[in-house]
Amino acid sequence: MGEKYDGENIDTGFDWCWNVLQQVTLYHILVVIMVGFTGFIDGLHSTYPVFAQKKQDVRCPTGLDDYSGYNFTFSELLNITQVTIEEECMAYQVPVTDCSSSTLELPECLSALDKTGYSTLNCTSETVIFDTSQFTETVPSEFNLACGSFGNSIATSMSFVGLFIGSFLAGYCSDKWGRKITVIVAVACSGSFALLQAIVPGYLAFVTIRIFVQSANQAAYITYNVFAVEFVGPDARGYVGMIPNFLFAAGYVFMSLLSYLFPHWRHLTYAIAFLTLPFVLTWWLWPESPRWLYSMKRYDEGRKVLERFAKASKNVNYENVDSLNSTSGDKEDDFYATLKQKCEQVANSEEDEVETTNHTVLTLFTSGTPLLMVTLNFCFQFITIVMVYYGLIFSAGDLPGDIYMNNIINGLVEVAAYIPTFFLLQIWGRRVLLGGPLILAGVCMLLGMGLQLFIEAEWTVEFFRWLMFGAKLGVSGSFAVIWIYGAELFPTEIRGNALGLGSMVGRIGGICAPFVNEFWKTIPWLPPVIYGGFCIASGVLLFMLPETNGRPLLNTIAEANKFYENHSSKKENEEDSILMETK
Repeated sequence: MGEKYDGENIDTGFDWCWNVLQQVTLYHILVVIMVGFTGFIDGLHSTYPVFAQKKQDVRCPTGLDDYSGYNFTFSELLNITQVTIEEECMAYQVPVTDCSSSTLELPECLSALDKTGYSTLNCTSETVIFDTSQFTETVPSEFNLACGSFGNSIATSMSFVGLFIGSFLAGYCSDKWGRKITVIVAVACSGSFALLQAIVPGYLAFVTIRIFVQSANQAAYITYNVFAVEFVGPDARGYVGMIPNFLFAAGYVFMSLLSYLFPHWRHLTYAIAFLTLPFVLTWWLWPESPRWLYSMKRYDEGRKVLERFAKASKNVNYENVDSLNSTSGDKEDDFYATLKQKCEQVANSEEDEVETTNHTVLTLFTSGTPLLMVTLNFCFQFITIVMVYYGLIFSAGDLPGDIYMNNIINGLVEVAAYIPTFFLLQIWGRRVLLGGPLILAGVCMLLGMGLQLFIEAEWTVEFFRWLMFGAKLGVSGSFAVIWIYGAELFPTEIRGNALGLGSMVGRIGGICAPFVNEFWKTIPWLPPVIYGGFCIASGVLLFMLPETNGRPLLNTIAEANKFYENHSSKKENEEDSILMETK
């Protein structure tokens, strides 16, 4: 991560400043980590449904008085009275006296009885009994979401509506009012709404407030990702851009401890809120993105931030820059004057320029075919990644074993995906580390589905489980890269809107994921086919996009369209050359 960048187009736009300033310092990293507490909080919220909305086992009341004198556990009573897993609100009435002459332990004998001739009892979601041995209260148990109710899946899906809204707000607000104020306000709203969520009295109120919580949380996290990649130079973006993912994984794993300490969903929600709100007090410790300030022509404020960079940099020598315009006699003043001039040249390069503050999401679809095609491809990537990622998270919550340990393993899988990505991002580039893991995830899921369908053996169940972890590994790696790649793929004046749009449409996949997971019980081969098919298609389409590794960040829409067109022309020329050589 050197002090001078030698890539193409370094003589234009904001990236020109990296000829003098060190691309990354300890100061940069500390700021990104500090602001990255929003990533930690996002990790908590992402796994919140696994615990707060955990659907415990349920059983009907026995309906017989002779059970009152025995200290049966919940699981023992469930084994005795359960008809089938699907018919959770129907129970056999098995008298204790039927095992009076048995030599077996009473629970074992009652469970083993042939219940064909016993009568059954129907119960309702209001009378059903939840297993509270692990969680004292969850959303389904408090609001009676049982007996075939889709209320819990709906609540989870509606939270993605919140993410959808937050993604839109992130793009608009961060491009219009700045990265810093968007993060601060969004985090304050997230914590405040979480407090309100912890005290709401009913199911509909919970779902509604949950939408607001996720909207604010998503706006903060997306804006933070934009801030992180804009805060450093081109050579450092790949490494620093991975920091949000590691902090997200830390929150992911920490959620197991937090939910263990607070087994009541309301207490857990309070804990998350009280962890979130103190972050607002850090607003004065970190600066606005200087790239955004220069793009908005707020040059004096941008200079103050870059002066902090200069103090943290080593061997800053303004005389080493050939393109420096010496007019004032003060090399430092000349540096900032030249940087201002270069940013203005880029801003004025578009014909019929529209003010940056007027750009919206619609601009991505109305500013030329190259930008439109890249936007559509980028959106499909997000739909796939979000759907499969959350689909695997929520289905992994029902795996055999301890739920806390399962969540920790899933979090460690995240880290296992991030570590090689961190080291290989600058070597292999963005496309390989985004498209390759997606294809790997798709192959794992389709292979696992095939094994379960066509090979009847005990080992296939455990092998399928680990193939799902392999798929989670691939999708997690892709999720880490998509933010960095998207930030580099789109220009500064529309970057926030682009990432917001991608994340926003990705929530369509998130909304679908809980309902796709409903097929695990009825058509178990269908979810892997859906998830695997989307992953492979997305991975193939990804390679149609240009590589951005090592390039200066794009500044304007005109510059972006030219870059996309050059990429397409290069591909066509390569294909023509191959055809000519073949002939």
